Amino acid sequence: AAALSAQLRLVLLALARLRAERPEAAIPAAPELLLFARFRALVEQWYREDRGLEEYRRALGLSEKKLAALCRAHAGRSPLQLIHARKLVEARRSLRYGTQSVAEIAYALGFRDPAYFSRFYRRLTGEAPRRPRGGATPPG
Repeated sequence: AAALSAQLRLVLLALARLRAERPEAAIPAAPELLLFARFRALVEQWYREDRGLEEYRRALGLSEKKLAALCRAHAGRSPLQLIHARKLVEARRSLRYGTQSVAEIAYALGFRDPAYFSRFYRRLTGEAPRRPRGGATPPG
């Protein structure tokens, strides 16, 4: 519930920014915003699992084309890009502040093979997944 609430706040904030930047822009209907918030909540709930777009699509009752259009309209990115971005945030956090090995992080994020996780990470960041030198500690 907290994750859904946070995602909904982000969607509404983006909508407020759009309205401020382009008052003439059409404001999306509330049901569409709620569907997008539900998608973001599912991403938050499932990012540690190996789930395909088909499962997200089915959970929302949308066609592949409708899910893609929904994500493009509200985030400017594809559903897969949004899922990958969430996994990447967690991977970076785990590498920087966690104690797990790269392989353990890979498995914790739903990758079946640490080598695939390394390729995924390198493709999105341009660098190999590794801990920072000197070991970082969490803020606070």
